[in-house]
Amino acid sequence: AQTAGRIELAGRDISVLPPAQRDYGIVFQSYALFPNLCVADNVAYGLVNAGYYAIDSLRLEKGYRAWGRELTPDINPYEAGLGFAVKLDKSADFRGRAALQALKDAGGANAMARRVVSLVVDAPHTNLWGGELILRNNSPAGFVTSAAFGHILGTPVALGILSKAPGAADKIWIEAGTYQVDLGRERYAARVSLKAPLDSAAARA
Repeated sequence: AQTAGRIELAGRDISVLPPAQRDYGIVFQSYALFPNLCVADNVAYGLVNAGYYAIDSLRLEKGYRAWGRELTPDINPYEAGLGFAVKLDKSADFRGRAALQALKDAGGANAMARRVVSLVVDAPHTNLWGGELILRNNSPAGFVTSAAFGHILGTPVALGILSKAPGAADKIWIEAGTYQVDLGRERYAARVSLKAPLDSAAARA
């Protein structure tokens, strides 16, 4: 029976290192590979279970986008807040380069009519699920794309898309608004920001 194995990171065997020195965040354990390891053995080996709701909660507190939610073929990197990851100075061409260059030349993120934002909702007694209406100054302005209860912050956290038409949904416009999220016809105050609600300076990770 399989009772041991190896963990590789970028082709390097890190199994022999203590867990704290392995430089990985999360390992998804396959019980097909480790069918006979009990919880105590998993912990000793450095593997732990990480539920998907826990992962969602942690990523939302850090403002991390997810494919299929905040990252889709319909949302460009400048709308998603990922313009810093667009490398237009590459020598090699890539699909979409001309379109991205045109967006950057037009002003990049500051010229976008919609933006992905982080929300912290003043409703510690309940939770959001995604799809909720976002109101700016009591008028519909967007929707929640991902949501979870933020256990570090002690209240629901979310990512959502804010839209402004006409005009640009820039930092000044976003910060000038007062926001609410509609949950089951109940409106709850929300803090909206282009920065992550937790560790926005990325000092921890």
